Amino acid sequence: GAGSETMAQFLSDGAVNLYYNNSKKFETLSTGAKVTGNLRVNGHADLYDDERLRLGDSADLQIYHDGTNSYLQNTTGDLRYKAAHQQFRGSNDENMIIANQNGAVELYYNNSKKFETTSGGIDLPDQLQVDGTVFATGGLKINSDSTKLRLGASDDLQIYHNGSDTYFEAASTAGQIIHTANEWRLQ
Repeated sequence: GAGSETMAQFLSDGAVNLYYNNSKKFETLSTGAKVTGNLRVNGHADLYDDERLRLGDSADLQIYHDGTNSYLQNTTGDLRYKAAHQQFRGSNDENMIIANQNGAVELYYNNSKKFETTSGGIDLPDQLQVDGTVFATGGLKINSDSTKLRLGASDDLQIYHNGSDTYFEAASTAGQIIHTANEWRLQ
């Protein structure tokens, strides 16, 4: 270049170096190539099966496809997704999970919302099936008339309010209703 400015070097049995304004930006190595600065791809960066995009000093984050499955692999620290709105969708573009910053997290089954967080707790638009124990320190609320709290494997005990009256029903095949307490008061 002008004066003593280097533009390119072609070293015998060695590297090829490219410069910008006398500063080395690209060099070939025995293992491939090295870019100093930013690399801007104006098009696609194609990687074949089992080739990985590796990020971090120790290749801590890797993105790759093995010919069958795709992977986002993190080996240190947390894997954090940062976005004001996140959606996880199935291959046919149906909702699976939607997460909104400062708002609801929604879970879907077959593109139908089944669970949503709210400022007051959670909302279940359909039924809740529990195969264990429920602990509700803030209370348990059923927010619609005639929706039944069903207990037992065959819904043997049902408690509900129909808008006018409250029902405590046991199925005829449920056996006895047994109340055990030191004191029992009805008001």
